[in-house]
Amino acid sequence: MTIGAFYLLERDHLVLATALGAIATATRPVGLALVIGLLARELERQGVFSLPRVDRTRVVQLTPSAAQPPNRGDRPPLIRFDGAKLRARSALPLLSVAGLVSYIVYLAAEFGEPFAFVTAERAPGWELKAGPHTWFKVEFFDRLIHFPHKGMWYTAGLVVQAVLAVGVLSLTRRVGRRFGWGYAVYVVVVLAIPLIGSKDFQGIGRYCLAAFPAFAVMGEWLACRRRLATGVLLVSALALGLLCSGFARGAYVS
Repeated sequence: MTIGAFYLLERDHLVLATALGAIATATRPVGLALVIGLLARELERQGVFSLPRVDRTRVVQLTPSAAQPPNRGDRPPLIRFDGAKLRARSALPLLSVAGLVSYIVYLAAEFGEPFAFVTAERAPGWELKAGPHTWFKVEFFDRLIHFPHKGMWYTAGLVVQAVLAVGVLSLTRRVGRRFGWGYAVYVVVVLAIPLIGSKDFQGIGRYCLAAFPAFAVMGEWLACRRRLATGVLLVSALALGLLCSGFARGAYVS
């Protein structure tokens, strides 16, 4: 649904993109990243906000013949805002939040707890409470310091997920140069939401799947490196098989 919403936006079907975005935000609170991403991309498409330095790099990459030697004193600004291009329809993607709002209303009417998804995170075993202890991943680093006495395989899994998150975020600049800063904003926000709420990176790996622009640029990079791409596919297939087997046997896979 997320990819579909962006696709419809690129095809200039703003109403349909907003409607599909609303359905997506109703599925998970992290869907707020989609609202921000759609809005950022629409403002970029309309020329309301732009990053001239990034945009110039994109033009050079897509059409190398357009490259010109930079003139001293002609350095473009980092951010440019053109209020004259701002239109009421540009804010339409904000209505995608209707999906999340409807879910909150449902929780309030059915269970008397509009933010049950936040309350559930404080349950015994999870104990995810907002604050510096969670934000700065104190428990994660405590596990590393006392490794392997606090669970070798569990801690190893946390490290893998932390590396994945850092790896995806490191592709943000490439995403911005290849597809536009609106997609880069989406990647950052879609990972920032779970990263802020996680105390030890547990579960971050699955949230990385939502950062599809990062996988697109990685796939493009691998396309020119056949042997490496084959190795990545084989390792991914092996990891998928092992994780599926572990899940079927009752192992905790998240």
